[in-house]
Amino acid sequence: MRFLFLLYMFEKNINEKIKKVTLLTVNGEVVTELYETHEVDVANLPAGHYLINATDSKNKTRVCRFVKE
Repeated sequence: MRFLFLLYMFEKNINEKIKKVTLLTVNGEVVTELYETHEVDVANLPAGHYLINATDSKNKTRVCRFVKE
């Protein structure tokens, strides 16, 4: 399963490149950091609540929360 929501986090600026993606637990622990990608593979994550922090090339940041079941 791939988490593709990042493609839509910047839909108004679809030409903006996502510079950095940080996947965190809700406790603030960094699970992974990825660079220049619009996808986060969550297949191997245990079930739980997570945050994705994505920063674009203009340093605009979006955060979304998701639940892996």
